[in-house]
Amino acid sequence: MARKYHNRKDRSWMIYVAIAVIAAVATWQFWPDERAAGPTGPGPIPPGGNPTTRPSPGNVIRINRTVRTNNTATRPDAKSSPAALKKFNAGNAAFKAQKHLEARRLLSEAVFAGGLAGKLAEEARAKLSYLAEGTLFARTIDPRDPYTMRYKFKTGDLPATVERQQRLHVPSQLLVKVNGLPNASKFQAGVDYKLIKGPFHAVVYKSIFKMDLYLYRNEDNLAPVFIKRYEVGLGKNNSTPVGLWRLGCGALADASGKPERGKLLKAAWNPPPNSTQKLRIEYSMPGYPFGRKGMWISLVGLDENTKKLTDYGIHSTDDQSSIGKQASMGCIRMRDADIQEVYDRLYEKWSTVRILP
Repeated sequence: MARKYHNRKDRSWMIYVAIAVIAAVATWQFWPDERAAGPTGPGPIPPGGNPTTRPSPGNVIRINRTVRTNNTATRPDAKSSPAALKKFNAGNAAFKAQKHLEARRLLSEAVFAGGLAGKLAEEARAKLSYLAEGTLFARTIDPRDPYTMRYKFKTGDLPATVERQQRLHVPSQLLVKVNGLPNASKFQAGVDYKLIKGPFHAVVYKSIFKMDLYLYRNEDNLAPVFIKRYEVGLGKNNSTPVGLWRLGCGALADASGKPERGKLLKAAWNPPPNSTQKLRIEYSMPGYPFGRKGMWISLVGLDENTKKLTDYGIHSTDDQSSIGKQASMGCIRMRDADIQEVYDRLYEKWSTVRILP
């Protein structure tokens, strides 16, 4: 009798253990994953959602990257305006349905309208950056995209001449990259290539050390499209001037008659008036401040606060740790990978940069 009692006790213990194991596995399986709560800043969307992003019928854009979406972020948020939240939810629905151009339009409208709470705005920007890679910077051409077009190269055509003829207002090097070619000489007559209609523009928010890049073609009355957010470094003691600027152009002269510098590679550093350094420093010389990229994007003032200012620009830096801080003499600093993208997209004379407090 005692043996039967102990056997039943042993079997009961084993049953309890089995139940505990099953409960633990179930809890682990369905416990919320903090990584899927959405991005904490601009950049790649945290993995999740659909394992693939194949286009729906009628949508020829193909995006092959894996995307995970923040399902909780679409719930009503008291900090978001109703109009912005409505645009966001409609754009998010289009994104999930893989209607990429519609999602790009609606999410851009939500971002530019303002009124989105922080996490929703971050998610919208992250998805828009992802969509820009697939709709604008990939080789695939969607005939419905108002910001791209198909063009058959003719004998003698070069990206630079085609860009001017079609009034694209984007750097010709961007067309080379978008079409996956090593250099401009690889375009062939009789072949269709993808063109992007620009120009790109930027807005710098001094209070948060961020720059937003967007695409806006006013002459065709197209709605702006958000592209990407970058972190920047700014001037010490709040010395980066606010106001509206355009990119300098090497073919033009400034108000004083001095040639504009435009966009330069391996640019020499010219000391500004407030610098204790008085000598020009060439690329690769000791003390060269533009780092290994040596990129300089000159800015020309357009409004009352900026038009008399000179020698301001966006540039690479030898001090990557200064990004996100007030560390420069007034210019806008960027990380190497970031300034490469901005340099390839902003267009001399046509692109504008608005600096806000």
